Amino acid sequence: MMNIFDYIETLFRIIKPKKNFFMAVDGCAPRAKMNQQRSRRFRTAKEVGISIENAIQRGETLPKGDSFDSNCITPGTEFMDRLHQQLKYFINYKISTDPLWKHCVVHFSGHNVPGEGEHKIMDYIRYCKSKPDYDPNTRHCLYGLDADLIMLGLSVHEPHFCLLREEVRFGAKSNIVLSPGDQVFHLLHLSLLREYLDLEFSSMKESLEFEYDLEKIIDDWIFLGFLVGNDFVPHLPHMHINHDALPYFYSVYKDFLITADGYINEGGVVNLTRLKQFFGCVSDFDYELFAEWKKTSSGIKSKNEENDKKIFSLENPDGTEGFANAFANFSFNGSLQKKSKKLIKVKGSDKDLAIVDEFTEHKQNYYAEKFGMNVKNNIEMQTICSNYVTALQWISHYYFNGLQSWSWYYPYHYSPYMSDLASFELEKISMDLGTPFRPFEQLLAVLPAASGKLLPKAFQNLMVEETSTIIDYYPSDFQTDLNGKKQQYEAVVLIPFIDEKRLLDAMAQNYDQLTEEEKSRNTFGNAYEFMYDENLNLTYPSSHPGLNDITPCKVKQVEISQDLYRLKINDIKKGLSKGAQLDIYSPGFPTLKHLKHKCFFTQAGIKVFKHKSKIENAIIKITEQKSMDIEETANLMIGKSVFVEWPYMVEALVTSVMNEDLCYYLTNENELAMKMVDGEDYSNFKKEIAVISSYHLFERGINLGDVTTIVAAKLLLGEKYKFDGGKASLVKEWSQTPTFYPLQTVVQDVSVCKREKNVIKSTSDLFPVHSPCVILSQPHYGFTGKVLQYNEKNDHINVLINILKEPNFSETMFESLSTEYVSSHSIAKQMQIPIDVLSRITGDVFVTKGSNQTGIMSYNLGLKIKYTKKNLEMLGYARRSAFGWFYSASAVNLLNEYMKKFPEVFRGLESMASSDVDSFNFSDLFPQQSEDYLDHVSLYLKNLPCYDGQLIRCQSNVLEEPVVNRIEQAVNEIKDQQKKSFKFQVKPENLFLPTDSLYNVPQDREIFLFDRVVNIQNGINVPFGMRGTVIGIHKVLIDENSIRAKSELRYEVLFDDVLLGASVRSKDPRGYILKADSLIGLIPEKTKNDRRNLHNASLNFQWKKVPGIGWRNYSTYRSSTAFCFKRPHINLHQRNFFSIIKPSRSSIISVAFGGLLVSSMYLFRV
Repeated sequence: MMNIFDYIETLFRIIKPKKNFFMAVDGCAPRAKMNQQRSRRFRTAKEVGISIENAIQRGETLPKGDSFDSNCITPGTEFMDRLHQQLKYFINYKISTDPLWKHCVVHFSGHNVPGEGEHKIMDYIRYCKSKPDYDPNTRHCLYGLDADLIMLGLSVHEPHFCLLREEVRFGAKSNIVLSPGDQVFHLLHLSLLREYLDLEFSSMKESLEFEYDLEKIIDDWIFLGFLVGNDFVPHLPHMHINHDALPYFYSVYKDFLITADGYINEGGVVNLTRLKQFFGCVSDFDYELFAEWKKTSSGIKSKNEENDKKIFSLENPDGTEGFANAFANFSFNGSLQKKSKKLIKVKGSDKDLAIVDEFTEHKQNYYAEKFGMNVKNNIEMQTICSNYVTALQWISHYYFNGLQSWSWYYPYHYSPYMSDLASFELEKISMDLGTPFRPFEQLLAVLPAASGKLLPKAFQNLMVEETSTIIDYYPSDFQTDLNGKKQQYEAVVLIPFIDEKRLLDAMAQNYDQLTEEEKSRNTFGNAYEFMYDENLNLTYPSSHPGLNDITPCKVKQVEISQDLYRLKINDIKKGLSKGAQLDIYSPGFPTLKHLKHKCFFTQAGIKVFKHKSKIENAIIKITEQKSMDIEETANLMIGKSVFVEWPYMVEALVTSVMNEDLCYYLTNENELAMKMVDGEDYSNFKKEIAVISSYHLFERGINLGDVTTIVAAKLLLGEKYKFDGGKASLVKEWSQTPTFYPLQTVVQDVSVCKREKNVIKSTSDLFPVHSPCVILSQPHYGFTGKVLQYNEKNDHINVLINILKEPNFSETMFESLSTEYVSSHSIAKQMQIPIDVLSRITGDVFVTKGSNQTGIMSYNLGLKIKYTKKNLEMLGYARRSAFGWFYSASAVNLLNEYMKKFPEVFRGLESMASSDVDSFNFSDLFPQQSEDYLDHVSLYLKNLPCYDGQLIRCQSNVLEEPVVNRIEQAVNEIKDQQKKSFKFQVKPENLFLPTDSLYNVPQDREIFLFDRVVNIQNGINVPFGMRGTVIGIHKVLIDENSIRAKSELRYEVLFDDVLLGASVRSKDPRGYILKADSLIGLIPEKTKNDRRNLHNASLNFQWKKVPGIGWRNYSTYRSSTAFCFKRPHINLHQRNFFSIIKPSRSSIISVAFGGLLVSSMYLFRV
């Protein structure tokens, strides 16, 4: 629960909505979605059952009691009902206590409101857009990056729309702890994606027989995505998204549109005539692919019975599986992609009749096996095709017009061939809205029998009793079909579809057995709007024993029917709203429009998430080359504000201009000066140009052309108030260190969308009475208080400050320095094992046993306390320094006990020391042991204290648990002592007020372990002004995927009081991870030198001299608690449609839950 609160808090803090915040939890889904939910849950239940059986066979002791069943995250369960109440509590708490939450309306649509979370949000956006007073330049953000969210974001035709999600990471997962505050988030800019789509399809403008309309192109582009499958319909045969089927469809679509009389998707209504024409264009693909397979597998042979058996019996009698699996690795990126135009122009006369006959027979076998239907009868074929086309129409409505039928679903596990869809005879599609399943009906429809306990007892027997009329819906075992896919999780789950009437009839006789609480859970509810009301003084009851009542609660709650947001199709406004500004820069939403450019497609190997792209990339070529000489450029730009980071458009102050000959810059007297570029400067210039060109091409897909001139500029950090005689004015604050940018990407004179905002003009307005503040001057630096009044006579602020007693950590600091870490060489020598064996055993040691026939099982016999390549170490056990790996006494004890208990593991590793493999075979490592030996070792390791230990990055500097407990104890001892308050006068510039937009935080501060700090950030679970102690310093990479990867520091703070949603690394939940600009130290910068000297002096305690170890003079390493980190300037870079998230202001933020945490989040900005 607390983790959920913390995550919502983090998302809110990142975007800082100003108008609305919409949280939508998945409710009962439409029937078309429930089939996919049912398949996923049954597959998971089967996999869990197999895992349990394997564990029992290995002799493992299973945990007592019921384990957590993730299927409880389904509408109608007790878990979801509790979560619903706790989310309402959280909303009331935040609006009542957090200034940032007070200024926006919070919308909440819970699990008891039917509909998928993200589609509830889309209903709301369409509803807002239909209002006459809607702002056409509203800025939106949706949390999540699933493909359907990209499509949904584009479907509403809002030009300022982005998606927020966590950083994408590939590779093996580890148990490194990433709190929301430590998580890197990315933005996907749909505003840029819209422009890229225009670049790809605008080449057709002159060839169309009707008007080119980007908004309708986008509608068709979304529709084409349905053909590769989604949650509601399976993919077309052999059309897999990871095999580049979409680029093929786009290529065909361009040729189709030139010959068509309009678009396929008309605002969510499918034009069936044009769809049939499009299927006609791709119909020959099936034949061509089959013919290609024939040529590469068995060649063209004479048609006889024996050869037919060979052709159609690669894996089963009809050959359908052989054909599907033969193209599991097929990609349009190969020869067939180059022949895509040929594929859509194959005429009947060009086809080999023998192959045509074989392909016809193959399709008949496909439909007989996959559908159980004889398609020699055209009526059966038309039934399949009509259902598929109806599915496309249902999905199109769902995305563009909202749900049009609760009860409809696609009644097959597979899709028909495109060559058959070209002949569908459907002329009109009508749908009945119907009603959604109630919560218990959905639970019984989607859950396997293994999760039956989540249902009321009245219905549990229906899933397990032989006499149940629906017992066939809950098979204990079932088949799956890869159907051309590679991974088991992609396989088709072959379980029966639910017959709605049979299900409801079976349930009807048991409803009278429900309790009143269960009846309440089985009903639908309304959505809510929550607003701050200063005049209210209510008490909101606690939703959990560990939470306090909210007093006073100042929240007005209004019930809203979700049906209010579900518009009729004719009431939905299609396309762009009138007044949408596309050529004006809207801050936070990048655009390509401010520089002339063109686009071409090539295989450039663009690096996305550490991996080079293997398909064609859209490359932007800048065609606007500035022709001014360097002196003219210098006079025009130096000392002026420009925009860099195109297309992200970040404001910056130019400090110098440089080419390979000359460098112009400003002197300390603010005069323009020039110097020659030679020697080291010339070499650095050339290196910088190479880095800039490579970065833009391979990270952003931008071809700069020849870079001859670079501009050095300081990025805008924010604005700061300047005070003069009672007046307050804003001045811009620039970064300390300039960054180089290619001249051709520097933009001047940008038209920026102006937004209304409250402009403070007087000191008294900026410091309202009773507002909280922090003192930034001596002798009370870092102390909190509240404003009493502004004194016009001396231009000072009267404040009431709180004086609190501070804890003494001197003994605790000394204790932290007493923890010794011994070098790996010393441990290896003491244990008499090779250093390589020690290195392996402290990480991963994978051992496999079994065969393909009996099943291969993998075990990890490593202690998993350190990872060199991943740069991870386990807190309290391993530390990495410039001298190598060091281990604590606890780790040494573990190693000795492990070797004493299972010496064969160490001997086996020593015997295989020369083998450079990631995984060992059991018989090679343990030739003398029985196979149950691995089970005994595995069980032993699972009971070690380090088994679930916390992994942290090696650059982190963290206090260990005993030290943290001592700090907590010291704080508790003085916390209850009476605080003192007194009045104090201070200059306006020496007061800090909480704000989300101004850059008035002291910069370039150093923060150490044990430092006492004050939180100065609103919008988080830590109240403004709360004090705490730094117990960890973590170095976090901002973007691990970029060649310009930068890092910043995050500080783990143990606050003085218990926090809602805090991480637990203490006896009470008090821990929170924050950035440096969220903290002010109680020791000011000018007295930090004494503090720094104290820390540096303590370094003498970190090493213990032990002679005679060879090249190393020191063998024992102690925790470097005195290590000091200085907050670096962060230069943010990203690529393509993505950008790293920065603090910004927005108007609406919405969160939709599809899992335990959050599945999709929407917000828009004004």
